[in-house]
Amino acid sequence: MLGYSVTDAIRMERVKTGGGTVETYVFVLKQLTCLGITRTNIEVSAYDFFAFNIVADFDGVLGLDFFEDVKFCIDLKQKEINIQ
Repeated sequence: MLGYSVTDAIRMERVKTGGGTVETYVFVLKQLTCLGITRTNIEVSAYDFFAFNIVADFDGVLGLDFFEDVKFCIDLKQKEINIQ
């Protein structure tokens, strides 16, 4: 859906989740922007939920490496992420 195919994956890796270990595809995205932060040539892991008939209520999770060199605060009470 975003212009990438499993044939574009650079490798597979196993990721431990709350529901067990899953095999994910690793891609290098040309660019990813979120919360005003842009990263280029960033590696991401993708799991094919639909292939296993799993419906999830989220699109993805940002790892802390995305925020490298960024001062930020996650306010759980206010449900906000503040970027400084």
